[in-house]
Amino acid sequence: MTTKESRTDILILTILMSIILSGCSDLGHADSNSGFTSSTIQFVKSYPIGMWPNALYHDNRDLYIVDSGNNEIDVYHIDTDIYENSVIKLPTDSNPVQVSADNTYVYVIASNSNILYQYDKATGILTSLLDHGLDMPYSLISSDGCHIIVNSEYDYINNTAGGFITNFCDSDLQNITTTCLNPVSIQKMDKGYLVTCSGVFQYDKNYNITGTNGSALVLFDSLFSNIKTVFNNDDPGSVAISQEYILSGSAYQGTIHLLDHDLNILDSYHFKRPDTNVMLIPRHIKDDLFVVADFNHDMLSFIHTGYGKIDIHSEHRISDSQVARKGPLDLIYDDNSHQLFILNSLSETLDIYLLSDE
Repeated sequence: MTTKESRTDILILTILMSIILSGCSDLGHADSNSGFTSSTIQFVKSYPIGMWPNALYHDNRDLYIVDSGNNEIDVYHIDTDIYENSVIKLPTDSNPVQVSADNTYVYVIASNSNILYQYDKATGILTSLLDHGLDMPYSLISSDGCHIIVNSEYDYINNTAGGFITNFCDSDLQNITTTCLNPVSIQKMDKGYLVTCSGVFQYDKNYNITGTNGSALVLFDSLFSNIKTVFNNDDPGSVAISQEYILSGSAYQGTIHLLDHDLNILDSYHFKRPDTNVMLIPRHIKDDLFVVADFNHDMLSFIHTGYGKIDIHSEHRISDSQVARKGPLDLIYDDNSHQLFILNSLSETLDIYLLSDE
């Protein structure tokens, strides 16, 4: 049976488990004159999810929630405000980690299985099992019956990693070896695909993280020829993409980088927190506006990126107590309803906020 500790190792590849909540810091960048501020963020409601929520997937007017501990997928219907538990049930101890969907099917990958599960979208009935043969699938893109899966190949016991991408349609598989270590996400871009690699942690004698080896952002064209690789040592665990920019958040150093679509770094900003471990999850809101969630400190930072500069507009705390932490792990903004959905790993909730313009 998958334990909470082992699940956390799998689902949050780059985070230490003993983290103390601390207060927010002073911000060094000047405020912007447009967008959202903390006064325009209104908490709406919260839904309990179950055990160990891991990921969100936005599909038209539905929000899919990966409930890894219960081996199921929940669905929140945005327009009707209805939350459905256990719409899709996976095998016991499969540990689902990511979802994608098309007009007909919902696809699920699980860290303890080498199967891509295909479910009927209307009924939630399992319709197909596709063997992708991967040891540790972590990220998934599905389109027109074809699937791209990132395999991290991370060995937690020996602290080693490899990694490759599998692109397959039915039984036609193509494996692409990455130039970096421990790939954990893939996103579609206008130039092709952006792959994020967390690398392998380096520790001092007290087991504090001092750096990473092999962490990078990798840009592939549509045929998976490597266009460019940008290596760094701050573990780009998560990225968000707008029409003009890429915002990369480090998984432990508390640094964000603003890049163009050619992976040229335009600006950087370091969040000053009292402790050293700061895991950042950036997401695009609209236009030049991004939001960055700080997993370790339950903070949201709203950021403008006009003219290729990082402008920290405002910060907002999503927890009221330093004891009852939430641990925001994934975020999705729905432009039609102006709602921000936050998946919290520690409080095991889906929180809904309403955002409005000034």
